[in-house]
Amino acid sequence: MYLEESSSEYLIKQNMCFQMIPFDILHKMLVDSDYLGLSENHPKIQKLIQIALDRVNNYYNIKKIKIHLFTKRGLEDFIRTRTLTDHLYCFRPFTKEEIKYTIEFILHQIETNPFFSLYLLKDDYYIANIEYNYYENRVLHFFDSCSGYSEDFEDGIITAAPIISAFDDFIKNQLIPYHTLPVAETIIFLNDLLKLCTKS
Repeated sequence: MYLEESSSEYLIKQNMCFQMIPFDILHKMLVDSDYLGLSENHPKIQKLIQIALDRVNNYYNIKKIKIHLFTKRGLEDFIRTRTLTDHLYCFRPFTKEEIKYTIEFILHQIETNPFFSLYLLKDDYYIANIEYNYYENRVLHFFDSCSGYSEDFEDGIITAAPIISAFDDFIKNQLIPYHTLPVAETIIFLNDLLKLCTKS
C-alpha cells in the first residue's frame, strides 16, 4: 500500500485490475458473495473493505502518476467474460451495467485526471500471462495472472538497481513511444467498448 501512495506506478497487463474498479461496485460484489461466508462486521471483512477503499483512493486521488498499458484483446475479454485477469475466485462476474459504469469511470479519469493514463498496446507487443507492476525507481513486481490466488500463485519481486534502471528505460523509451497507440485512439476504443456493452 505504501508504494501505491508514494510512487509513480506503471502497470502492464491484459486488462483492468480490481484496484481500478470503483469502490461501490467492489463493495456490492463483496455483499453478493455473502461477505465470503463471514459477516460484514468480521475483522477480516472490515480490513478487506478498508484495503479496497485505500487502493481505489491511491489509484485516483493520490498525486502520483498511474500509467496503465493494456491489450485490446484483454479489454474485449473484460466485456465478453465479465471478469478481470485478477478476478477473485469467490466473486461473481460483473454485470453489464457494472462494466459500462467502470468504462465510463475510466474514460472520465483519462479525460480529467492528470495523474492517470491508459495506453493500448499495439498488436506487435505480446504479454502472454505475465503481468508487470513497476513502482518507479523502487520495485518491479511480476506475476502470472492465470495462476489465481491459491497455492500455485507465482510471482517475484526485483529491487536490484541495474535491472530497475533497465526496466525504467524500457517502459519510458521503448514500450510507450513505440508500442502503444495514441491516447485519442484509446478513447475511441473505450467508447466502442461502451457500445458493445449495451449490445451484448
